[in-house]
Amino acid sequence: MTDQSPVFIVGMARSGTTLMRAFLSAHPGIAVSPETHFLSYWVRRHGHEELRGWSDYRDFWAAFSASHHFTRMGVDPADVSARLPADEPPTFRNVFTALMDAYAATTGKPRWGEKTPGHHAHLARVLGWYPNAQVVYMLRDPRAVVASLLEAPWAEPSITHQAARWRDSTRSLNAWEGDPRVQIVHYEALVTDPETTLRRVCEFLGEPFDERMMARGGASRQESSGYGQWGQSHIREAHAPLRTDSLLKWQQRLTAQQVALIEYLTRKGMFRYGYTAVTEGPGAFGWARLMGARVHDRLFREVRRVQGTARADVADVPPGAQTQVRGEVNAETPARPEESGK
Repeated sequence: MTDQSPVFIVGMARSGTTLMRAFLSAHPGIAVSPETHFLSYWVRRHGHEELRGWSDYRDFWAAFSASHHFTRMGVDPADVSARLPADEPPTFRNVFTALMDAYAATTGKPRWGEKTPGHHAHLARVLGWYPNAQVVYMLRDPRAVVASLLEAPWAEPSITHQAARWRDSTRSLNAWEGDPRVQIVHYEALVTDPETTLRRVCEFLGEPFDERMMARGGASRQESSGYGQWGQSHIREAHAPLRTDSLLKWQQRLTAQQVALIEYLTRKGMFRYGYTAVTEGPGAFGWARLMGARVHDRLFREVRRVQGTARADVADVPPGAQTQVRGEVNAETPARPEESGK
């Protein structure tokens, strides 16, 4: 195995990263692992920028190897540990490389890749670790992203929160847009013209296009995302026939006021990356409601943070305020699925 030119699929959640992984996992030369959240969660949770020796490594590894992020990869912990250099102190880079090498070995493919959407915020470290890495950055209409996230059991059910995350993700992209190691792929192009889009991606990766990619077979078809019924449905969708009518579902899922809020908060990124606004903004009344909802949201999250109960991967809203925060200026937001998957 080699870590000289790994592939990373990143982007805002619900932007097509799972679909891109399904396509690339079907390539005979590339093994793209499930989401590890290695940098976005596990390194951050560790509390230190780097491992501080073998004892520190053992503590980190005990927690990470027992997590669902690790177990769903289907690799042997002993195999990963055996791949660490024995003649030097362990580093996060070496641990991650050993993990990815072990995963690629289970597939018999020569090149590994990884798909964690949130790693878009850690590209400086990713490309510092692997200067010859190649990043496929998925981008999708923010209105569609927010509408989809409102139905995800693990996501914060707040329009302003998710729209701000999309905005921040494009700011991250702006910093790397001119780097030849990063290629933007629009979700809409992948769905409407998958073969042309994948041929362009393969050219970027220096890999021959393979017709088997169009079938989206491989390991990713059998793997679980870890979110129960919703997760299984998510995986099935990534391998189902592509449907272009899904591109505009946000028009039925969101009210006009909600669309106006999203467009207001994401307008710079929308225009920069070719998305067209359909409203003139939330207006004075909508803006006042928006500010009130954002202040409420921030105050409640701060209280939860101080109490030590806030979680980064679930909605931090009180049961009685859930509809208010979810809808921002209009309560007609799609209902959240009953199945939490937790």
